[in-house]
Parts: sequence; C-alpha cells; structure tokens
Amino acid sequence: MKYGWLGIGLLMLVMSGRAELPDYFRILADDYPLPGEACRPGTAPGGWQPAESDWTAGFGCGLADVELSPRMDWVWPETAPRRTFRLIGQRGEIRAQSFVVRTLREVSRLEIEATDLIGPDGAKIAAENVDVRRVKYRIYQKDRGEVQEGNLLQKALPGDFPGGLSLWHWLSVWVPPNAAPGVYQGSLRLRGATGTVQTMPVVLRVLAKDFPGYPAGYWGVWLPGHFHGKSEGACRNYAPEWWTPERIETFFRFFRSRGFNCPVYSGVYSELWMSDGEIRADFSEVNRFVAAQRRAGADAGLLLDSIAVEQWAHATNRWIVERYDGVKPAGFLGISMKDGRHCTQTGVAYNELDSAYFADAVRLLKRNAETNNWPHYFIYPEEEIDNRPEKTAGYEHFMPVLRRIVGDDHCLVVDNSVGYPWSNLDRGRRDQLPHRSYNLWVETALRQAREDRASVWTFNRGWGRTAWGLYLQRIGAVGANQWADAWDGGSYGEWYNAIPTGDGTVLTSLNYERAALGLRDLAVLRELAGLVGELREAGRAGDADFYQARLDGLSAFFPLEMFCWGLGEYQGSVKDAELEAKRYQALQDIDAAGRLLGRPDFLEATATAGKPALAAAEIPGSRRTGAGTADRWLFPDGRPTTEFSWTGKSETYQRSVAVSEQQFYELYQPPPVTVAAACRDDGLELSFRDPRRKITGTEAVLPVEQEDGYRIVLQPQGSEDTYRFVLDAAGRTAVRKNGALIPVELPAPLTAGADGVTQRVVLPWRLFGREAVPEQERWRFNAARFYAAGSLYATWTPTRDGVECNDGYLVFDLSGVPAESVEIGNVYPGRNRLSGVLPAPGLPVILTAPDGERWETRSGEGGDFLLEYRMTNTSAGNWQLRLDTRTIQFAAAARQTYLTALIPGEAVISGERTPIDVEFFIGNAERDFELGGAVVADDGRRLELSPMAVPDPAHRRLYLDTAGIPAGRWTVLLNLNGVEHRAAGCLNVLAPAW
Repeated sequence: MKYGWLGIGLLMLVMSGRAELPDYFRILADDYPLPGEACRPGTAPGGWQPAESDWTAGFGCGLADVELSPRMDWVWPETAPRRTFRLIGQRGEIRAQSFVVRTLREVSRLEIEATDLIGPDGAKIAAENVDVRRVKYRIYQKDRGEVQEGNLLQKALPGDFPGGLSLWHWLSVWVPPNAAPGVYQGSLRLRGATGTVQTMPVVLRVLAKDFPGYPAGYWGVWLPGHFHGKSEGACRNYAPEWWTPERIETFFRFFRSRGFNCPVYSGVYSELWMSDGEIRADFSEVNRFVAAQRRAGADAGLLLDSIAVEQWAHATNRWIVERYDGVKPAGFLGISMKDGRHCTQTGVAYNELDSAYFADAVRLLKRNAETNNWPHYFIYPEEEIDNRPEKTAGYEHFMPVLRRIVGDDHCLVVDNSVGYPWSNLDRGRRDQLPHRSYNLWVETALRQAREDRASVWTFNRGWGRTAWGLYLQRIGAVGANQWADAWDGGSYGEWYNAIPTGDGTVLTSLNYERAALGLRDLAVLRELAGLVGELREAGRAGDADFYQARLDGLSAFFPLEMFCWGLGEYQGSVKDAELEAKRYQALQDIDAAGRLLGRPDFLEATATAGKPALAAAEIPGSRRTGAGTADRWLFPDGRPTTEFSWTGKSETYQRSVAVSEQQFYELYQPPPVTVAAACRDDGLELSFRDPRRKITGTEAVLPVEQEDGYRIVLQPQGSEDTYRFVLDAAGRTAVRKNGALIPVELPAPLTAGADGVTQRVVLPWRLFGREAVPEQERWRFNAARFYAAGSLYATWTPTRDGVECNDGYLVFDLSGVPAESVEIGNVYPGRNRLSGVLPAPGLPVILTAPDGERWETRSGEGGDFLLEYRMTNTSAGNWQLRLDTRTIQFAAAARQTYLTALIPGEAVISGERTPIDVEFFIGNAERDFELGGAVVADDGRRLELSPMAVPDPAHRRLYLDTAGIPAGRWTVLLNLNGVEHRAAGCLNVLAPAW
C-alpha cells in the first residue's frame, strides 16, 4: 500500500503578499500546566569559556546539537560554542535547530525576539515565520525515585530565571512556498532586564525547489487505545486526563503535521462478552479513535495489539471449564474485558478453545473494520516476545489464528529478539511473515527479509533526528513506531510528548520536533531514491548505479551489527554539521540527477568567504581514552580491589566503522561490567559483575571459546609468555599459553544477587611458574566481556583487535601500597606530573631518571604528594620511583611525533565547523601550548590555519572552522613544537551553501 501527501498542510492562501502560517505553527499551544514544574540549577563539567559580553548580559547563548538530551546543568563541551544558525530549506519546508541559553546569574525578563529575514533584492521572510520554544522542566517523584525531565516545549515567553541554569530552546523557521530563492539573513535578539542584547545570527538558504511532503510509509507512536477513565481489573487506565474524545482529533492534526500517519493503539479495551453461547462485541471506542485520525488525515494505517482479546478469550474458556464443566451457559456468561487473564496468571497453557473464542472475536473485529472503513490495519499478538513467558506463549499460540482470520497482510511481528545475544531468533523468517518489525535489524535478517520480499519495520529506535531519517533509509524501512505518547505508566513512568490542551491547540515536544526533522531528512533521501528509479527506467543504468551508490553511502556509517549496545549513544553523538552535510549532499545529487532527466537545476554555487581557523576545543570525557599507564595495586591481605569498569570496546569490525578513536571510546559505551582482583594464597582471584546479566539455566551449545562470557589475558613481569583464560556463561573455562591449550579445569561459578550476576575464578600461581604470591612485580593485564552474537568485546584497556595486553597492569606490592595510590603520568616528552597518596605524612618520594637526574618531595599532611618532572627524548629508558622504602620501575620511550590526529567527519559544508580528534604525546603537566597548522588541497593549494591555545594535552576534539575553504579534498596538517603532523583521513569540503 502506498501513501503520501503534502505533509505539513501547506495549501496556502496569499494575503497582502504574505502567506498564511501553516498548521504546523497554528496548532501549537503556548503552554499547559503540569504537576512538578520546577528547575534545579547546577553546573556540569564543560569547556565553555564565557566572553565578556556574556558576563555583561548575565547569560550566554549558543547552538546545541539536536540529538542531545536537555539537562538543567548542561554546559557546552567546546570552549566557544557556535552562535550562527545556518539553515537550508526547500519552499514549504520547516527547518529547525536547538540552542541553549546558559544563565551566569539571575536573569529577569529574559526575552527572545526574532527579526525578519532579508533575502535577495529585499525579499523578506517575516518574523512570524520564526517560532521559538523553550523546554519545560519538571521534577517529580516516582516509585523508582526522582525524575528530572525536559522535553515538552512551551512558547519562549519572557521569564525570570535563576543563575546556573541551562534553558534549552527549539527554533523553527518556515520557508513560505512563494519565497524567492537565495540567502536570507536575520537574527534572534536575546535580552534581559539589564537591556544588554545578545545576538544570534540566522542565515537561511532558500532553494528553488518545493518540499515534496513527508515520505510515504507507516510512521507512528504507541498511544492508549482507550480514553481516560478508571482502571478496572485487566483494563488498566493508561490515558492521562487530556486523552478524551473531544481532543483526539486535534491531536491527530498535530500528529499529521509532524509526518506521523499510523498510530499504534495499545490497551484496546473494546468490550467483549458471551451471551447464550455467542460472542458479542462493542468496538465503538476504538472506532472513535479511527474516525478522528481519518478526519485529521493521519490515516495511512493503524496498528493495534490483540493482547486484551487473547486474555479475555483465555479467561472466558477457564470460566466455562471451571464453573460450567465446559458447557456454555444460557444468558450472560459474566466475563468481560476487565476479567482477562493470561496463561501464567492461571497456570494453564493456552489451548484450542482459547483459539476458538479468540478467532470469533477477531472475526467481529475484522467485520467492524470493514464496516467502518478503517485504513489498512495491522494486528500483532505480542511485542518484545522473549521478554516474559506469557508473551512468548501468546505469540506462538495466537499469531497462527490471526493469520488465518485476517490474513498475512494484516499481521505484523513486533519483536526484540533479532540482533540480541539472548535469542537472535528471527520469527518473521521462521514463520514466513511478510511484515516484520524488529528493534535491532542486523545484516543477516535484512538480507533474509529481502529474499522473502518482506517489508521492513522497526520500533523503539528513539525519537531522534537520526533515528527517523538516516537510520530508516539505512534499513529500507516502510514503517517505524516509537514508545510512547499520552501514556501514564503510573509508578514506572510517564510518556507525555504532545498534549491537546482543549482549545484546539497542542503542546509539542523536543521528541516530536526531532522526529519530524528526521522524517524531513528521509523525504530528501527517498526523493533521491525515486530519481534513481527514474534513471533506470530511462535506460541510464550507469547513472542509476552511481547515484544509488551515493545514496547508500549517506547512511552506510550505521554499523548495524554492534547496535545491540550502542545505537542510542551513537545517535546522541552525531553532530548537526554532519547531518546537514549529508542532507546537502543528497540535495546536490537530486539536483544533478534531475538535470540528467531534463529538470531545471535548483542549486547555484555561492562564493567562499572568510579564513579557516582552529575555532574551539572540546573537553575530554571522564573516561581514560588516551595512552598512558593504568596501574591497579593488589592488597597484601587478600582483600579485593575496588571494582574497575571497562573503558572501551575492542573488536576489528567496530573499529573499522567508528569514525575516530575518540568516537570509538566515547560513543560506543560498553555495558556496565566491572572486575575486581584479589591475591589469594593459591592464586589470583578475579570477580566479574554484570548488573544486566541473568542466569538462564540453559545448557551451553557452543565450544567454550565461542560462548558468551569473559576473556582474560596476563603477561607476568620478566616473561615473554602470554596466558589467556576464557570463562563462559555455563561456568566452563579454557586456558591457553602462547596460543596452545593447557589441559586444566578451573572452577568458575556464577552467583546471582540484587546487583546482578557475579562470576569468580582463581588462576593458580603454579600456572605462571610461581610458587607463591609475586612480590614487587607488575604484570600486564587485560579483561573483557565477550558477546557471541556479534563477536563484541568490552575491554578494560583499549586494544585494536580482540583482547590483548595494552597499558593495564596488576601491581603486586605486598609491602602495603594502597590500591590506586600512584598516578605516574603519561611519561611523554615535556613536563610531567606524578601524584599519589602514601600511608603517612613526611615520607620521601624520589624519582630518578636513567641519566641519574633526581626529583624529590615528601608526602603532605594527609599522605598525598605531587611531583613535577621533565622528560626529554634523551632521558628515555627505565626510571625508578622510590615511595618511602618501596621502589617502582617504569619505562619511558623516545618519541618522534607529538600528536596523532584524525578527521572523523565524512564531509562538511564550507563555512561550517568540523571536528578533528587529537591525541597528544607530550607531558601531562604541559599547559596552554599553541597549536597551528594548514590545509592542503590535492592540487597543492595551501591555506594556513589561525592557531589556537590548547589548555592541556588531554585526548580531545578540536573544531576546525572551514570558512574560506573551497570545495574539494583537503589534507589537514597540525603543527606542534615545530613538527608538522598530518591528520589521518580526508577533509571533504562541500561547496558553500550560504
């Protein structure tokens, strides 16, 4: 079934030279009061350095990437945030961007005013076409604790705000359908009671092209399939007070304006009962929902679950069996929807009589849908099928009945098994269902769906722009659904994303606005896909292949196989500049492909302007991502160390798709697994704890080294032997020395507790050729969690392939140095800082270089000490650190390079910022050193970069302002200490758009 429309209702009346505002704006409410509206100022770590104008005004302002989640204490990570809105719009399209106002002190009467946007030859887009919303903060209590929320968007009216608060905003600009093409400029003007004005420029490029409307497909959100009312038995009310018959048509108008067209009704409590042995039904409530979505035009289709019907059928069967010995009585049976129960509640498996009653009810539903002219509907018996036993039983028993009654074209499998290590069962393939909705598509399942000619859907991939745009294109989705809206889950949460206020308006949210932005991205991508098809039909197969490859390349950066753990983090990390560059590339390709088909062009080149510069630096994350040592001292009395967490993931495929080292470690966050180590008389004990793991009781089916579990690698000091240990989820172990299996069995029991599952193993000293606990030794060590489904590793210290020894060490110092007592520094050329804590004050700390140079200090009053020393390439070798009576050795190597750099982005529009990930190899005590450089084109042209001061040598992200760089491929050179270093990767600059 195909469905399409002009997605935001842009049939305009032109009055007095000004187009009427679209429903997209007119339907928005200024506010709607909710319990718990409050804010809590605070300051999270950040890199922002307020300018003098910020201090004068009492607040700063700057753009924030749209995928970020609002926080009251958030501070820009970069030193100098972007302040200019740069937008590219088609006629009749909405373009949007988030921004933040950060208060430095109390601000009274904060106002935000938009100016007209002035374009070529005095053309004007009036300020009324610019809408500014502010995030509405809430703090409230649930059973699970305090909830802090920032999602709903109110009109950014003047207000008073405390200092230390981050006010998130959403800017929307509507491009009228009669706007002349060209570049328009205006601004947002922000002022408080002091009168000082902060200006944020707005630059909009209007293309000579109309927005084609939202893409065809089934795009929806889970909604209550019942109106607000009282809970009765199995019919639990999830609908909030505003979910009423009088307001839902307004909601669906809003729903449609954001590109959504296929709601998912859950908790459908339409009444069923048995009278005189016959099943009767009243579907009037769900019919009111469907009629409202029809009137609003949000009617590509609908989804609904049959869970309540299944439970009613089961309860009816049990009642007849238990009360009437299996004989249907005359009159009303006495069982209604509120009496429904599932199989685990009754303790009785579903049977054929359950199926018969369910089938009769579904026949009535099918007849009702036909009689009341429903749009194309899909029914699913359960979702997330492996989550609970009754879900699995419900799907397996009732899906065949659904298929028999309504047909395969009205059935949908909604599952979260594919791609996850606990199951990875493709029920759609197994059952040959033509419509498959999976939370985590992987390449194998996608290929099989294509082979079966099954439609691809997805669900719960988030509300973000990337999830509703590039990700849907990546998997070729025809449908997507997200949890949830208008859903009051009581103790476990509230999902409020759009509130119909009762006066014909709706309070919107960041979630809906971001998703709509993503669907507008998808519209561009699908338009390019359509042109590929037209080229092929016109006999231009070579051109079609070229643009298909270009289209595929735009979303190829999604590494599907690892998204089991990382999709949310990945999407939340994608920068606006990268998303805009991809969209602009697609528009350029639409322009070029259209010309091949005889269509007029709509993209004219603009001239480059400005000078490239290193513009800002982003503070590093809290995780240790760079090189340098990571020592873990062991206690002499057998106590375990404090648990230490994984700091990165390591696996060849993941590295190949990560856009940079920085992104690899900071964005692909591993699961919260920890390890603790302890010295025992008989060996080294390691305890692994995973709060998300469960003891399943299932038998292992794969060899131990292929099953889920843990990996350990050790290399004793002074030895060239490497020992590898494998622990699987069934408690089996395997040991290798230098790659060869050792015939030894080690107990590795698992125990479950409130904090997850712990697995322990003791590695005997004798395996390492030791008779007892090592003394004064430092063993190389790494540990990892292995997931068989995707061959994924989460490792303690980062390694390139598999699990290898890197810079992690276990230190056997039985004289009593406490755990984590010394930070040696990174031991690179330049000033280094060494610090730690000793058991008492006044103890000597003496550092000796290989050439005999010494630095000395003593521990302070609390036992802490700090020592700065200088390392040069001539002092490479073994250094000695004396801590009171103990001596530690560590090595320092000479270096020929002082940094490595990588360009993570695939492309950038000239004039935008693009990140460069830099790892410095200079002493950790170096401060405020200058970094310069240049960009060099493939043809040899060289443009010098304005330098910047880098505060410290932490592994960090820098931002290059590409102003003045013409389109083409460029190499980036960075200069530190007089040595020029070439950044890995290529700077692919697109023609300027503004």
